[in-house]
Order: sequence, then C-alpha cells, then structure tokens
Amino acid sequence: MPANRFRSRSYKRTNTKTPGGVNVLRYKKKKVKMIGKPKVRFNESPVRMLKAINLVSKYGLYLDVSVYKGIDKRKNLLKKLSSALIAVELKEILRGEFAKRAVRLLYDTGMFSKMGVFKNEIKRLATRYKEETFDELLNNLYNLSNGEKIKENNKST
Repeated sequence: MPANRFRSRSYKRTNTKTPGGVNVLRYKKKKVKMIGKPKVRFNESPVRMLKAINLVSKYGLYLDVSVYKGIDKRKNLLKKLSSALIAVELKEILRGEFAKRAVRLLYDTGMFSKMGVFKNEIKRLATRYKEETFDELLNNLYNLSNGEKIKENNKST
C-alpha cells in the first residue's frame, strides 16, 4: 500500500442478513488512520485533512486520535489551499451519507475557520444542520456576497 494512503481498521466484523436476503457486512469502530505520522503527512499535502473528513462522510468512519491531533496541529495549512480545491473536497463531503458527522468534525476541529469564503456557511451547517446540496451552499455564498455588495453600494451613496 502506498505511503500516502489512508487506511481504515475494522474490529468485530459480523455478517447479517437484510430482509431482502442480501448479506451485509457490518463493521464496528472503523477508524481513519494514516501510514506514517499524520503531522508529517499533512505538511506534505494539506488536502489530506479534507480527504480524511471525506472518508468520514462517505463511510461513517471515525478519526483516529493521532489523525485528529494532527489535524488540530496543522489546520493552519488549509489557508494555503485554493478555494477551488476546497470547493471540490467540500462537494464530496456534502454528498456523503454521513455528511452531518463530517460537517460537525470540520467545525469541532476548527478547520472551518481556515477555509476562507466557506467559513460562515460551514459554521451555519454545523450549528443548524439541514441536508443541502453543494449547489445550495454555493447559492447561499453567492447571495451573501451580492447582499454585501448592495449594502456597500448603499453606504457609499
């Protein structure tokens, strides 16, 4: 496995049958871990922090303590990322089945405060979550920015 990949560790794997008769594997205590030291990996590529949150969103995993601490120490590196790259990752995060948990993690770790234009919308989603598509989130950002421009124009006249 390449050194820059995430891995999840599962414990107590059990088989269960759904009412339709399909076998479903259930995993308990899935965690996102990193190969190597998370702080070093996040220094190499800050987008890995968002990728870890994306795994939480898609698969309902939990962050390992070392990954959580690494994000906490290196979240300032998110300022270096372009808004377009953050937008792509946020789009994937909001599409996930466990998006509410992932958005809450963005808020709890403080990553949201380093995400530029998305900061207020992520805070709003984390405190008053409702399922939204990424397009609705962008529309909210667009409307907010237009409202600010209108207010600025009114003040100058």
